[in-house]
Amino acid sequence: MNGRHEEKHYINASDYAQLRARLRAVAEPDSNAGEDGGYMVRSLYFDNYTDKVVLEKLSGLSKREKFRLRYYNGDTSYIRLERKSKENRLAYKEYAEVTAEQCARILACDYSCLMQGASDAPLLAEFYSKIRYQNLRPRNIVDYYREAYMFGIMLERYDKAFLDRMFSTSAGQLYSAKIAFGQRGDFDDTWKNERNAKQPIGRAGGLGAMMDAQKSQGGSLQYSGRDIEKYNMIFDNAVFSNCSDNDKQRVITAIENLNAGTDLEKYFDVDAALRYFAAHTVVVNLDSYVSVMSQNYYLYERGGRIMILPWDYNFAFGSFIISDDAEAVVNFPIDTPVEGVSMAERPLLKQDTPDSVGRKSTQYLLCLIFQA
Repeated sequence: MNGRHEEKHYINASDYAQLRARLRAVAEPDSNAGEDGGYMVRSLYFDNYTDKVVLEKLSGLSKREKFRLRYYNGDTSYIRLERKSKENRLAYKEYAEVTAEQCARILACDYSCLMQGASDAPLLAEFYSKIRYQNLRPRNIVDYYREAYMFGIMLERYDKAFLDRMFSTSAGQLYSAKIAFGQRGDFDDTWKNERNAKQPIGRAGGLGAMMDAQKSQGGSLQYSGRDIEKYNMIFDNAVFSNCSDNDKQRVITAIENLNAGTDLEKYFDVDAALRYFAAHTVVVNLDSYVSVMSQNYYLYERGGRIMILPWDYNFAFGSFIISDDAEAVVNFPIDTPVEGVSMAERPLLKQDTPDSVGRKSTQYLLCLIFQA
């Protein structure tokens, strides 16, 4: 079961009008919406005599759950029992269909109906057990009008077909810069510990200390000599099996010149990098090259020249590392768009933003902002 981030914000009538206009320009209304663009949602929530569910919500308990019965637009032919849970800022939802007859029996305190068909819907059996042992009972009805929009995302694989389509050639090498320390579980445990302790994530924290090792693995694009093993974050993730040591040495040569600030246009597509960082800064994507992570991008090398390609924006809009404070996200700096590291530690960003090209970088940023 995959979790998701949910962000809720208060907006005024002016905000609503602007958001509605912008969303309609880039997204489709929910297929369940009526002619007016939305639909009614009615939910019956369950709690016990101590208000367990409400108090867990108000106290901000990191791990909590709630059960509800829900139907839409007054249509009782389709009713769902839902369990919505939260754990470490991720929301999870499970559901099972129930009939109007089952709902009527539940409201009459006849819960045995939940065990009918429970073998096909384990959630019904779990709800029954929670009713029995947590004394859950129907407590609150919430009605609201929903105006939802769907934004389809098409994920494209970076492979030879992509190169043929974008560059009219499949020549060259592709590398995916990905984190290389420990196991995923180690990262999750460290992340949870630091978030729960409300510590800033940087050089002083456990995660920051682990990330210090990243610069010796190549993800930061800092030059560490000619040894291929010094860049395993890049070369261990070569997309094509025919990648040779000579191919890798061409990348190292480009990195060496990048750090020295020599022949940038010869070794890097500077314009593509400027566009990449402009978009990156606008959406405040920090699980990336610009933070202690130094990952989640691709390098395309052909003839010794490198282009950076974007990848993995699921933690965009400040949802990774920066803060729970929306103001900090809105005011993320555009002149030093890094987090937990210095500009000097990210040479591709540092070398791409001197005065000679700074004006062009600013133009790309303004273009993105005012065309949004």
